[in-house]
Amino acid sequence: MTKGINEDIQSVEQLDIFIESAPFGILMIDETDHIYKINSIAAHIFKYEYHELLGKKINHLINKSINISDEYLLQAFHQQQPVQQLTAHENGGGTIHIEYHSSIIELGGRKYTILYINKLDSATIHTHHRHNSQNSLNKGPLELINEKQHQIIELQRTILDNAKMMIFLMDATGTITFFNPEAVRITGVTSEEVEYKLNPSFFLGIDNLTFTPRELEYNVDSDIESASESDQFKKLILSNLFNEIECPVYHKNGFVSTVCLSITPLNNSEQEIFGFLGLAKDISERKKAEINLLESLKKEKNLNELKSRFVSMASHEFRTPLSTILSSAFLAEKYVDTEDQYKRKKHLDRIVQSVNILTNILNEFLNVGKIEEGKLTVHIKSINLPYELREDLNDLKSILKPGQRLDYQHEGMETVMLDNFMLKIIITNLVSNAIKFSPEDSVISIRTAVDADKIKISVKDEGIGISSEDQEHLMERFFRGANAVNIQGTGLGLHIVSKYVERLNGKIKCNSALLKGTTFNIIFYQKKLLDENDSVD
Repeated sequence: MTKGINEDIQSVEQLDIFIESAPFGILMIDETDHIYKINSIAAHIFKYEYHELLGKKINHLINKSINISDEYLLQAFHQQQPVQQLTAHENGGGTIHIEYHSSIIELGGRKYTILYINKLDSATIHTHHRHNSQNSLNKGPLELINEKQHQIIELQRTILDNAKMMIFLMDATGTITFFNPEAVRITGVTSEEVEYKLNPSFFLGIDNLTFTPRELEYNVDSDIESASESDQFKKLILSNLFNEIECPVYHKNGFVSTVCLSITPLNNSEQEIFGFLGLAKDISERKKAEINLLESLKKEKNLNELKSRFVSMASHEFRTPLSTILSSAFLAEKYVDTEDQYKRKKHLDRIVQSVNILTNILNEFLNVGKIEEGKLTVHIKSINLPYELREDLNDLKSILKPGQRLDYQHEGMETVMLDNFMLKIIITNLVSNAIKFSPEDSVISIRTAVDADKIKISVKDEGIGISSEDQEHLMERFFRGANAVNIQGTGLGLHIVSKYVERLNGKIKCNSALLKGTTFNIIFYQKKLLDENDSVD
């Protein structure tokens, strides 16, 4: 134990590692017999707290009943001796038996005595303890230090290899010097391909970072753009911008993981940066769950909004037709004479018209409900487009204003593949809106044209038109144009039309100006429609 101790331990740092790594108690005594250092095992042997023994005289622990003078004992301590036995005090007044081995060490021009201590409990334990303590006490300090360092390194390696977190180390130039298994999994690149060869730009480019211009302006030097890639990373790291940021990490096969990344500088005892530590937690699944949750909350919010709007709208829109039905039913009952039948029929017609209005409102809400719930099922079948449109337009003639007329013309092929139900909803909404917002004695023009690839439909009116500001919100639910607030309607018709056109893989465009009428143009691409919908009747 005593051989080469001064060669083994050349610094306070090495001494501290040795004292704390030793598997036995250690007391370090200065030339004045005061305890200079003590490890936790020795403090435990004597049942003291670590700080309670620092600075105490060593004879504070020695049993005064033994027939040896303090002076003689202290002299014995300060000599290099083989293992000896001794009776000592423990905290609280108890007596314990210990064995010790002493050696001398010189640090900073001063000599210190090191006592290596084991506790002896009984004669039986004495033999076992003595055998083990001899083995431990005979190990050199450097051997103990190396053994402890090896244990620490193995523990660190086990932690790094099994951590469910991407861990990488970089030297002062930004080159990666360590790449753990989780980092290999996320990037798909082996540690041999990375270490001492690449910097983090191969999986995390500057262009992929989410720093705002304001963050860069206030935290990073203005010359960052002219710096090299490695210097750019260093500037960003030192500016504390890599502090738990969410960013993409690119796998070599192309897919992307979202990670929460932190990169911090590593400083030596002189506070000089010698490298950087990178930690990244894969949060891809969490982000997916957050997105799904937000989508669910958005749908829930939309449904709640729909319910609220329905209650508000229903109280307004239902009031007029219901009042008409009530008053017309009351008056129709009064006209019982034959000569009054035309008056009775007029009121019955008003009742039918009001019921149709209510039915249309309810149908619009049912359609919006299906859209919100994602229950729009497409049924593509072969239909005669001009024939179907003429049937739909005939149903709308009953709501024409005096002098209004529908002008329908078709060009090209007549047979198309389309969803007839959705087509009816689209045409009914567009044409009924054109009738509603156009004056008397006006023409609503409906045009269809079909070729091998496309189905074109247009509905043009001579009505009040739509401002450019309102056109931006035209397809939103419940939206009513500023010039249409006094005209009956739910604000759902065009929203439904846009969703049905979208579901049929089509496009819709509005051309309008105030007081100059409105034209809606729709295009369906037949091949695309067939390719993307399996349900074909």
